[in-house]
Amino acid sequence: MSQIIVLAGAEWDLEDWQDFFEARQTGLGEKFILAFRLGVERIAQFPRRYAKHWRNVRVCPLRPFHIGVFYRVETEAAYLLRVLDLRSKPGLLRRQLGM
Repeated sequence: MSQIIVLAGAEWDLEDWQDFFEARQTGLGEKFILAFRLGVERIAQFPRRYAKHWRNVRVCPLRPFHIGVFYRVETEAAYLLRVLDLRSKPGLLRRQLGM
């Protein structure tokens, strides 16, 4: 099992998405957090499970939401970079990831 390191951008995104979903429907924000935790568990167990999208960045989709955890696998850990909308245009996603 890999160590998981959540970077500041991913923490901020996570809070924003939780607030967004909670505002849409009471309890939906908590369901989103549960989907995020499940995704993080999957990444920790099998960090190379998801395909590379750009350079060394992989994405774990959070079902049933249209959101994905973008992360990078290093030898010592998996770094969670951002939590972003998968429906965004590729150019916007790359800019949000700083690529």
